[in-house]
Amino acid sequence: MKEVQRVITVTIGILSAAGLLVTACGGNDQTHHTTQCGDETCQIDETATSCPQDCSCGNGIVNSAEQCDGQDLGGQSCESQGRGTGTLACQADCTFEVSTCDGGCGNGRCEGNEAQTCPDDCMVVQADISNAFGCAVKQGGSVWCWGDDSSGQLGDGQVQEGPLTAVRVQHLPPSQEIALAGWDTDNSAACSLSQDGTVWCWGSNWTLCLGTGNDDDSFVSATPLRVPDIDDAVDIASDSHMVCVVRQDGSVWCWGYDPTNPGPNYHWLEHTPSPVAVSAMQSITSVEVISQSVCGLKSDETVWCAGENVAGEFGNGSEQGSPTAVQADIANVAVLAGRGETA
Repeated sequence: MKEVQRVITVTIGILSAAGLLVTACGGNDQTHHTTQCGDETCQIDETATSCPQDCSCGNGIVNSAEQCDGQDLGGQSCESQGRGTGTLACQADCTFEVSTCDGGCGNGRCEGNEAQTCPDDCMVVQADISNAFGCAVKQGGSVWCWGDDSSGQLGDGQVQEGPLTAVRVQHLPPSQEIALAGWDTDNSAACSLSQDGTVWCWGSNWTLCLGTGNDDDSFVSATPLRVPDIDDAVDIASDSHMVCVVRQDGSVWCWGYDPTNPGPNYHWLEHTPSPVAVSAMQSITSVEVISQSVCGLKSDETVWCAGENVAGEFGNGSEQGSPTAVQADIANVAVLAGRGETA
């Protein structure tokens, strides 16, 4: 009988019924150098001497809950995925990026006779337009942008004058809604509400609309960056100076500022590079943003607003702004309309 190596460093060890040394691994397993997330133990033998430190998406090792992870594609290719030839890649959410493949429904491009057979690639479900560029979300969750790209707002990794046709935003989880910020070619940004509730932004940080906590208003990112600590968003809206989201608990969170003309009422979001909760906005189901004001539709069909209110956006007969949400003089509201509505 082959002697098993006995000098093994572990944190907590028990002897299994089969006589193999196993150790608790925080819900992660490694057996013969194969990581399996979701199990309770990590089996250790002569070919695997320790558990992985991190078994989550982004550690570079594909596990049973992921399609891929970083450069680890699990042996898959465009051909094995039925996407023709090309180079299969991995997205930030550890799902396959098939837009780099040459063919097949699901690559994000509407090709051949797919208009009738592949709505994921051909049907636009939501779009938003700014002064300098536009973006659209397809049914399959891919985001495509066109227009000026001088601040990286098209999200394809380039900074240029802008392509004449739409390009796909790279390294972005499947999206459900897009919101554009900024007002000219050099100061534009975009944010995507992903299907998993996370929020990703790219382009110019001139108005701190990237929401990453970076207060450098000269910073530009030509690829999406995740907004920290937001993983349960259900709606998103923006204007030229700020971005707001509704979270699952009905609260509203915003970030951004006006670097050139902070108005007399603009003290509630004067310089906010990270999301902050809007006071007294609760049980909100949808949100819209305009002229540095945010209004939310509450579950009881009332409307509540906060912010600058320079043109009476609050709808309460006043032009006085407020950092705390106040109720608009309207009830029985079914839909709150604004920029970037569903197509």
